[in-house]
Amino acid sequence: MQEIDVKKLEAQLQAANKRAEQAEQQVKNLQSAHQKELAKHKQDLNNANKRADDADKRYNETVKTQVLTNCARENGAYRPEQIVQLLQGRAAFVAEIKDGKETGKTVLLVDGRTPADAVQRLVAAQPNLFKENIRLDQVAEVQMTCPRFLYQGL
Repeated sequence: MQEIDVKKLEAQLQAANKRAEQAEQQVKNLQSAHQKELAKHKQDLNNANKRADDADKRYNETVKTQVLTNCARENGAYRPEQIVQLLQGRAAFVAEIKDGKETGKTVLLVDGRTPADAVQRLVAAQPNLFKENIRLDQVAEVQMTCPRFLYQGL
């Protein structure tokens, strides 16, 4: 009778070992799937962060261009886009500081000055770029007539 019990116990042990191996395999499969999902989510997060950074850069460039264009127009620039090209490389967004503390806002500065001040300095430095500073007596007269061609019969 003991021999039957031993065989029965061995069969139960083998069945338990098989179930344990199956459980271990399931755990490995789940861990592998989890790692794949985790890697996918990290990649998706990196892509989303990159898109957000790109959108921020485009937004900042648009704001920078618009502010400089408005300042150039207010000061009577012939070609505001020319003023933007001159100042855009020196313009940057910086943290606003009041009373020695950051306010959490960002402001646009051109060489440490407001855009309006930077354009005013440009008016003084290069007055030929602005309408109000051009004197008509200094402008050469240009004839607006076209030469006439006379066609004579051959």
